[in-house]
Amino acid sequence: MQQTNHSTQSNSTAVSCPAFVSLKLADASQTKTVSKLLQTCNIELVDDASISIDIFVDGRNLACPQPLLKTKIKLQDLRTGAYLYMVATDSNSMHDIVAFAKQKKLNLLNWQGNNVYHFLIKT
Repeated sequence: MQQTNHSTQSNSTAVSCPAFVSLKLADASQTKTVSKLLQTCNIELVDDASISIDIFVDGRNLACPQPLLKTKIKLQDLRTGAYLYMVATDSNSMHDIVAFAKQKKLNLLNWQGNNVYHFLIKT
């Protein structure tokens, strides 16, 4: 599996993708999808991880600016300290999401693997 880390935080500190996460998604089909996506990046799911995904946004096969717009809408539903996980296949999403996170001063982990861009945003 080819994985390229292009991880950044909104304060420009380089970080790598998380090794462990837990899921708090209400939709069982989303849980299965997210689980498969994370496994392709060698991210292990555990019940007591410090990163717990609350909302998933599937931006795969959507053209710019749709992944960003869907992310903005879902972020409105998150409480402070919660995590949103978004994936996209449009390469413009990398720039759009990183710029948006910096502008809004959100904590962001992002990486690329298997032609998918992954974004983990903490509010």
